[in-house]
Amino acid sequence: MNGNGCRRRAATGAAYRRAIHSTAMAALALLASCGGGDDDAPPAPPPAPNQAPRFTSAATARFEENGADIVYRAAATDAEGSPVTFSIAGGADAARFAMEANGELRFAAPPNFDLPGDADADNVYEVQLQASDGSASSSLALRVSVTNSTEGVTVRRIATGFVDPVAVAPTSQSLGVILVAQKNGAIYRVTVTTGAREHLITIPNVGGVGVVAIAAGQDYAGNGRFYVMYATGGGVVLGEFGQRAGGPVFQSDFRLISVPAPDYAGGGWIAIDGRSLMVGLGDGGGTGDPTGSAQNDVSPLGKIIRFDPNPDPYAGASPNFYLSTVIAKGLHRPVGGNFHASDAWLVVDAGEDVADEATLLQGIGPGKNFGWPFKEGSKAVRGAPPSGLVEPALEHPRTAGGQGSALIGVALNWSQQDYVLMDRSGAVYVVPRSSVAPGAALPLANFDRRTADFVPDQGKIDRPVQIQSSAGSRIYIVDGDGDIFEADLPSRPSG
Repeated sequence: MNGNGCRRRAATGAAYRRAIHSTAMAALALLASCGGGDDDAPPAPPPAPNQAPRFTSAATARFEENGADIVYRAAATDAEGSPVTFSIAGGADAARFAMEANGELRFAAPPNFDLPGDADADNVYEVQLQASDGSASSSLALRVSVTNSTEGVTVRRIATGFVDPVAVAPTSQSLGVILVAQKNGAIYRVTVTTGAREHLITIPNVGGVGVVAIAAGQDYAGNGRFYVMYATGGGVVLGEFGQRAGGPVFQSDFRLISVPAPDYAGGGWIAIDGRSLMVGLGDGGGTGDPTGSAQNDVSPLGKIIRFDPNPDPYAGASPNFYLSTVIAKGLHRPVGGNFHASDAWLVVDAGEDVADEATLLQGIGPGKNFGWPFKEGSKAVRGAPPSGLVEPALEHPRTAGGQGSALIGVALNWSQQDYVLMDRSGAVYVVPRSSVAPGAALPLANFDRRTADFVPDQGKIDRPVQIQSSAGSRIYIVDGDGDIFEADLPSRPSG
């Protein structure tokens, strides 16, 4: 290799080295202009978005009726640790609640299990809760189930094993016995505390309808007197029974009522007002009362009659121990009557298939007309009703074809001054005596439905046929399956 070749290679290498050096210096200058070398920190990431609080409390709660305590305590967590406040955001029953910012939820007014106040009346209150951290919020659909309190009501079965029992008659509380009547005419005396029963008499020749009512005389403890209404197949009889000291029970030859009624369909009640008997009879039977007995002033059928002792029973051609006065007409199947106030009674009449009614009968004097067969409750059902009718205070519309829901009577809880009404389905309604006003025609559905409070200690009340008052707070219920129950209702608090 000659010298020229060597010089050319040397020149080329020098140029290459100068180029590498220039590139390195440029890279260093670029790094310097970007403000950093290997020891500088990377840029900070953007902040994460704020998260809404998250509920940690349950979506359901239970609360016993009539309470005013805290229903529910809402709880929630916040990812950023911000304080959380709570409020009501909506829901079908939002207006029924009040809520504190700290999550304490209360009812605005104590709930009533027996008269539900929620939107669909099933005692499950629905409310939408909101939790907020001031920037974001979340919601919870809460369901609060209101549970029943028996409110001191106790029901116990005091006797069982009867065959088609239809009526009960309390005697004075001090005696501790009641009379029980079976449909077939058998009458028993039952000791309330033990359930022991004694057969007193079987009334002969009762018809298919059988016994419909029984009542113990005011002086039962002294003379064993009681009264039974029953159908014979050809008519209706109201008979008087008694018992001489140590002797058998006997039926008096005297009949307070004995009226032909071969189609009598049932209904009837007997009650004692002082020394007077108040008696309600059903009409002559058949759809729409075809014999017109309920409006017939001559017939005792479809009437309320008061019987008073006759001060001179032997004045006439034959002995007459009672004087009778027709108080009201136009009844279909009266199933109960109870004292309301001085000279006033609440009378329950079961309709045919439209409505039952409880009517306040004020002024126990003649001339009152309940309106059957023109009306059932406040509803006109056939023809033009006559003027001057006594309109019902309470009304119990039937369901379609609703014989099964017919009222079976009324009892008065003297301690609380409440009426207790019951229907054949077993539903129990409690109506304050102060709410009963002439002609108001208030639906029973407006009042407390206390069915859940009347669950007995033994057996079931699933075919009730009569409800009857006793002294104080005790009420007796006859179930067609053969059981007799005693319900003891608490006294109203004083003050």
